[in-house]
Amino acid sequence: MLLLAVVPDTPAAKMGLAMGELVVTCNDIAVYDNATLYAAIQTSPTYCRLKVADLNGELRLTESAIFEGAPHELGMITFPEETA
Repeated sequence: MLLLAVVPDTPAAKMGLAMGELVVTCNDIAVYDNATLYAAIQTSPTYCRLKVADLNGELRLTESAIFEGAPHELGMITFPEETA
């Protein structure tokens, strides 16, 4: 999933996420769209571990506590990757 923006002062900002990066996995589950991201977050509703590809294609892991009961408030504005 492509990150279009990161909202300041949110878990996504604290994880150092940046516009243009790709979220590859969340809590070790592949994500492709908002539904798969939400399902992956629900496996650990107070913690989020992401594998992210930066603008150079380099992978990194980042993690943060999240707001219990509000996984939609990670602070990531996303766009699903297009598939052929």
